[in-house]
Order: sequence, then C-alpha cells, then structure tokens
Amino acid sequence: MDFCNLKINRIIIHEIFKRNSEGEIVEPRYSEALSILDDAGIEVLSDRIINSVGGNAYSMEMEISNYQINSCVEISNRLINCIKDNDFINISKSIAYKLAEAQTTRRMPGGIVLIFDATIGLSNKPTIGIIKAEIHSGFTRNANLHDMVLQYISELLLTPQQKLYKVVLFIEDNNDSSLELNQRYCSYIYDHNMKRAETKDAATYFYSTFLGCNFKKNSKIITRNFYEGSREFINSLDITDEEKFDINMQLYSYMKSPITTTLSIDDFAENNFPIEIRDNYARHMKNKEIPNTLIQKDTTFIENRLKQRKIKFSNDISIMGPSEKFKELINVISSDDESTTLKINGTIKDQQ
Repeated sequence: MDFCNLKINRIIIHEIFKRNSEGEIVEPRYSEALSILDDAGIEVLSDRIINSVGGNAYSMEMEISNYQINSCVEISNRLINCIKDNDFINISKSIAYKLAEAQTTRRMPGGIVLIFDATIGLSNKPTIGIIKAEIHSGFTRNANLHDMVLQYISELLLTPQQKLYKVVLFIEDNNDSSLELNQRYCSYIYDHNMKRAETKDAATYFYSTFLGCNFKKNSKIITRNFYEGSREFINSLDITDEEKFDINMQLYSYMKSPITTTLSIDDFAENNFPIEIRDNYARHMKNKEIPNTLIQKDTTFIENRLKQRKIKFSNDISIMGPSEKFKELINVISSDDESTTLKINGTIKDQQ
C-alpha cells in the first residue's frame, strides 16, 4: 500500500469512559459538531498518521473478519458514503459506542475517539480513519468538547507520544458494490501493544472485538520468506564469515524469541546492521514482496529448520548442530579465501 497523499476532509471527536464500578458501559460523550483544524494542524496530523500506520514497526495490515451489519467496516462504509455532515456526525457515534462496548473491563482506559474521512495514495482511495487516544494526567478537560478536542490534538496527537494512541485506516481498495466489504476494504492498524507477547492481549479487544479484524492467514508464508530473505541478504554481504555467523545467530534468536510475537524489517535492521546498509536490506526485502509493516510471526513452515543450524563449506563439508547451543559449541576463529578455522567445544564421540 502506498501511504502518501493523505487528505483529511471531515473530523469528528467523541469521548469514551472506562466502565463503572458495576462493570456497565458509561454512555460516551458525543460531539454534535465537526472539529475544525487549521491547515498546519491538518498537515501535522496527516504526517503523524502516515508515519504511524505507513512505516512504523508497530503497524500491521490485517484481514477483516467481521463485515456484517453494524460491524466497524460496515459503519465505516456508511461514513464514506455520507454526503451530509449531520449524517456523518450521527453515524460516527456508533463507532464511539462500539469501542466503549468492546472495552469490557475497568482496566481499559477511556479516551478520545477521533474519526475522520479522507483519501489516500496517488489514486485518492476513499478512507475512514479512527484514532483512540488515552487522556494523559496532565490534560485538563474544558466544558466545551470542541475546544477540548482542539487542545487535546495540539497537546498529544501532534506530538510523538506513540504509546498513548491507536490508529486504524479502512481503505476502499475496490469500489465494486457487488463484492463483500472484506473484499472491498483493506485495514491497517497501528498499536504499540501488538508487538510484544506480554501486551498482545491488551491489543486484542481493539483489533478483534472492536474492529472485527484478525491476523492475515498467510503469515506462515511471510514468516518463512522473511527468514529466507534475511539469510540471503546476510550471506551476500561483503563481511567476514565470523560476522555473517554472528548476524545469522541473531536472526535465529529473533525468529525464536518468545518475547516478540511479530517481525519487522526496520526492527531487525536497526539492531543488526550498520546504518549504511539498512536501506539495502529494506530494498532487498521489498523485492521479496515482504511488507515493511509488522508481520505476525508464525514459524510453522520453518520450525524444523530452526531446530538445527548448519554450516556448509566450499569443499562440501558440513557441520550441523542444535540451534540453541550452536554459538556456544562452535566458534569461527578466522577465515580467508582458502580456509576457515573453527573451534568446536567438544571431543570426537564417533566416526562414520
């Protein structure tokens, strides 16, 4: 998806609250008028959205699994087709209530729900955007919701405090009305909680219960391609065999880590490559058709390969061992065009 040329048209903002002490939904505070930002505010807000959803290590394309009546994408489709501002305002209230409904426990904080219609990309595809932003402790509410909104956008949304807000874009990729909505729309979601295992559950209510989205079913293939594409790039670098060995071990650790549930080109590059070759890595992965947003990690197709590490030499000699202990058991001491010196932490047990 080409994330550029975002042109925001109408903006409406509501406020939702965490559930009361009895666990019941507190009615959202609805705005009855569109919010007006000046040109500078619109430009900065557009940049924030593009940078978050379009190229950030916490953004992911997802499949739309719920596209029935009153699903989030169905409401968004109605918003896109709104001609009258009053209709846009009233329909947008359903989005705010749906989010309040999805927040089923008091642990989930309230916040501002910003909804906008826009176009995106060079072909100006119709888009509905939703931002849920938490209200930080230093923010003081005004009696007038409209004034509060403008102050809040200025103080939070227009600053890079990315952990405090979530963003979704529903982009109409095909306007054929005979198709189901999940075939007409694509969805991109930005959420800091989606990346790590310990906070993934905190994101589920937002992308699944509220938005009706789920992880793409081809994540097994993309995970395999990420691993193979990264290995190919590492082994093509003009660096020593020792350095290749170390980076390949980092790749293995990245794939097997129980801490992170996602993969990211930017994330892996930042932690393993010098800055001067990161763009080359990104281009290489793009040529392999690997998305530059977050990838849901599913190692099913490479599980057996990750259990064993193997080094193959130019004379057809190979060394293989368990991946978890490979770096502890085998050290690459030095190498040149004709030979490689290894140290194996073990003695010969058997010969065949």
